[in-house]
Amino acid sequence: MIQGRVIPYCFPLLGMLLLCLPFATLQAAAPTAEQLAFFENRVRPILSTRCYSCHSQSTKKLKGGLALDSRETILKGGDSGPAIVPEKPSASLLIQAVRYSGLEMPPKGKLPLAEIESLTKWVEMGAPWPETIAKIPAGTAGAGVLTPERLRHWSLQPLKLVEPPALTGADRQLEPIDRFVLAALKANGLKPAPPTDRPALIRRISLDLIGLPPTPEEVAAFVADTAADAYPRLIDRLLASPRYGERWGRHWLDVARYSDGQGGFLDPAPLPEAWRYRDWVVRAFNEDLPYDRFIKYQIAGDLTGDGWEVVAATGFLALGSTYIDDGGDPESVAKARAETLDDRVDTVTRGILGLTVSCARCHDHLFDPIPQTDYYSIAAVFNNTRKVDRQMGPPDLLLRAAEHKKAFDTASHALLDWRVQVSEAASRQLMGEAGRYLEALTRFHSLPEPRDLSAFASQERLRSSVLQGWIKALKAPQVAENFPGLRAWLAADPFGPRKADFARLISLSQAFQASLAGALAKLPPASTQPARDLMALSPGERHLYTALRNGPCLPNLDEQLAKPDLARRQELENALAKVQASAPPALGLMHAVEDSGAADMHLALRGDPRKPGPLVPRRFLQALAGPDGPVWTRGSGRLQLAEAIVNPENPLTPRVIVNRVWQQHFGRPLVSTPSNFGLLGDKPSHPELLDWLAARFIADGWSLKRLHRRILLSRTYQASSRLDADSFRQDGDNRLLWRMSPRRLEVEAWRDSVLAVTGELDVTIGGPPVLDILASQRRTLYAAVSRSGDNLPADEFLRLFDFPSVRATVSERPVSTVPQQSLFLLNSPFMAARGKSLAARLIREASDTDSRIDRAYALLYSRQPSIEEREVAKSFLGAGGETEVWPRYAQALLSSYEFIQNR
Repeated sequence: MIQGRVIPYCFPLLGMLLLCLPFATLQAAAPTAEQLAFFENRVRPILSTRCYSCHSQSTKKLKGGLALDSRETILKGGDSGPAIVPEKPSASLLIQAVRYSGLEMPPKGKLPLAEIESLTKWVEMGAPWPETIAKIPAGTAGAGVLTPERLRHWSLQPLKLVEPPALTGADRQLEPIDRFVLAALKANGLKPAPPTDRPALIRRISLDLIGLPPTPEEVAAFVADTAADAYPRLIDRLLASPRYGERWGRHWLDVARYSDGQGGFLDPAPLPEAWRYRDWVVRAFNEDLPYDRFIKYQIAGDLTGDGWEVVAATGFLALGSTYIDDGGDPESVAKARAETLDDRVDTVTRGILGLTVSCARCHDHLFDPIPQTDYYSIAAVFNNTRKVDRQMGPPDLLLRAAEHKKAFDTASHALLDWRVQVSEAASRQLMGEAGRYLEALTRFHSLPEPRDLSAFASQERLRSSVLQGWIKALKAPQVAENFPGLRAWLAADPFGPRKADFARLISLSQAFQASLAGALAKLPPASTQPARDLMALSPGERHLYTALRNGPCLPNLDEQLAKPDLARRQELENALAKVQASAPPALGLMHAVEDSGAADMHLALRGDPRKPGPLVPRRFLQALAGPDGPVWTRGSGRLQLAEAIVNPENPLTPRVIVNRVWQQHFGRPLVSTPSNFGLLGDKPSHPELLDWLAARFIADGWSLKRLHRRILLSRTYQASSRLDADSFRQDGDNRLLWRMSPRRLEVEAWRDSVLAVTGELDVTIGGPPVLDILASQRRTLYAAVSRSGDNLPADEFLRLFDFPSVRATVSERPVSTVPQQSLFLLNSPFMAARGKSLAARLIREASDTDSRIDRAYALLYSRQPSIEEREVAKSFLGAGGETEVWPRYAQALLSSYEFIQNR
């Protein structure tokens, strides 16, 4: 390594390059916001309703010496030992007990499977528990949490229209963002890093905005462009690229917990039309749909009257986990419904408002000014909402489609009815002639060889096709087994010349004909006969019924039709063809939602749906709308909820999205808990800057592209990522933004970049998901993803590189460094194939070793190799044949830490 750069020297060098990956010993970390939310939403309700009556420190008599109302007492355990072993469910007595594996708790009956699953997952997480509380308060729901102290929390205050700090000298000309940042740096005795070089800048912004590295030609053009507006034009070009919507749409899909399968408990059902929502999100970003409308459409697009296209946006709600009961009893049904509603409440409130409203499901929020009634005010909105599959198209096209279907059904049924009538007539005639044909077959088989069936049929004035059909039908064993007369006939020697036998066969055939007629009489005409009536027949009867109705015994209808019948058939076929020719364009389906009621909801005491409390009116959060805020009575309340969320007077919505955008550009947000702006969340590192950006965001018409532009034009964004030892000692987390923090690319951007530099990336936009993304060249955005994490071919690969579980809204992705990642880079067929593709491109586009090395570094790193890097590469490349060493060298470069980083 030379100043953090890659020095490829021999193929074992690939392992050396991978040493750049900072493998670290995993240590116990503080619970994440998602883990704490899981505890509050999934685990605490179970402990409260199922366990605390016997195992709480507040009970008069603690059973088994075990208290389950604090992490400390759970780890300490009771008479039988510690209740849990963090991260080891199978070794935890609590999990063994609820599974009824030896111990059996609760003693009155086993928990529903969904609750056992939640407890197991909680232990697997390490049993996260809020550190600052010991037990759940015994109080009931009410307005006691709406205290002045809680309501004064910073995130609930109106946006402050602050002016950027006044600086002196040349700093007075800085962009407002830089003035806020520089003022904080100076106040802490820190200096900002110098600007980065232009090749690094274009690589940084390209990866940020479109998730792909710039081409060497784009880098050269930007470096050579000395015009003052070169950088602003670069920003505008990238924001106008359709790749922008794919990159930033993926960021939002994390928040929306997007999945191609529902993944709720006992509901692994796929969502085959989920991609319609994904594509709508991409279009919305590309079109710079104002963020307030972007949110409004996702919650209530079907109610806005803004066209059918925005109905697809309600996939935001429709694609959430749907929980299925595991018993069918009212308790299980109510519990499953409660879990489904909680997903919607949590996704909307944490994802958009940055508030953990779901923590008030069982009791008043322990920290934030959110009474339990607020939870059920919002939950009732979604309780009046149902998922539907809707056809895509404007109303006039939907009407045309409905009218066409009606006309098609009428025409096709008319033709079908005519065919049935003709077939019925032929079948009745055939049934009446059964004995005659059987006698004829007997005589035919008595003729000496060679026998000519067609000539025989003509002589007997019979249809040869019907004779052939009888021969085929009678060979079926189930026919002989079910018709004694026929079995006797078949047992006789059909070739015997004796007249007595022949007379007996005639008698037997007549008996068979009567038996056959009786069997067929059991059925009504085919035009009205439902399929289930066939089950009234024996197997042999069913076989012959089919043969007579539409099988081999039925003569060619064309041979029987008179001219009027032929004309009628042609008339009906022409009518059907005319209807088919007028068919409107085929309409796709989309997963959406619609109102299903307008009822308020009872609060569930301690979160237990079996214990209804008072009826709670639907309305917005009291901390934002006030205790006397308007009550929603129209429809489900979704439209009113959406309007309240994007009301410019609501300070949370703009603060939360501005913070999320900042997070993606700098690697860390201004508020380090992006989905928790409550009292347990962190305070902003630059509160005035956050409010200034949020206020400007609203003033700019809620335009995300204008927000990007404002951030990207700042000197703060353009700063070098170079490490300064003094600054690092004082602010190692770079919270004050003295430099640009290097960031590892997400799995989507990394894989897409690999395909881009090898020249294989398929940039087709939109469409159904790709089941096996590693076998495809589409962007990783289009991979089919599941909530279970193990259903689809791409799941293992995506999860290996920290693709999130999408069971709940995701605020930020973890960044892990595990050996399996290096093994994938070293040994996977995907990486080996990409190495070959990159090598072929280098050999094709450059004629000698030096120029190929230059081309490789320009493609992958947007820079030229150092002298040392060039010499090491040439030494390695000269040690073998071209077809052997170049793919290995290319794979080493693709696997380097520099390539997977954005600096």
